[in-house]
Amino acid sequence: AATVAAGSANQILTSNGAGAAPTFQAAAGGGIVQQSIENLGLAVGTTTSTTYVDIPSSDGQVTITTTGGDLLVWYTAYVRSDTDNQYSYVAIEIDGGSEVAESRIRTADANVSGTYTSYHRFTSVSEAEHVVAMRWRVAGNTSTMEAYGGIIVQEVD
Repeated sequence: AATVAAGSANQILTSNGAGAAPTFQAAAGGGIVQQSIENLGLAVGTTTSTTYVDIPSSDGQVTITTTGGDLLVWYTAYVRSDTDNQYSYVAIEIDGGSEVAESRIRTADANVSGTYTSYHRFTSVSEAEHVVAMRWRVAGNTSTMEAYGGIIVQEVD
């Protein structure tokens, strides 16, 4: 019977197909969390803006100094529509760029709340300090941000 040589650190046992002995190979890179920052518990506030604005205070923002790579971002927010038949939107952006990972809820009645949640992977983020922010808007009228939710940012390689 054939034996398999011992592997070393950072190697994984890899199949070489039917009839061939497995060998140890270098593990693929990527997916390792380098750092994680969160900002949970959002401030209560309202918006009537039909274009994206920062959520109340800086609660929905995270500043992270990266080593270069990808950022995984998750967010959740609890928003109440103050008007019947209204659309409200929540999204994220990095360094003042375009909003991505948009969540939209339409409420049929006034004073109905909804949970907005999404995630996004920003790829090839440069080595530098970055601000990732939650933003929101309405199609018309007023929405109220409740004091629930937050944002989590992880740098992965």
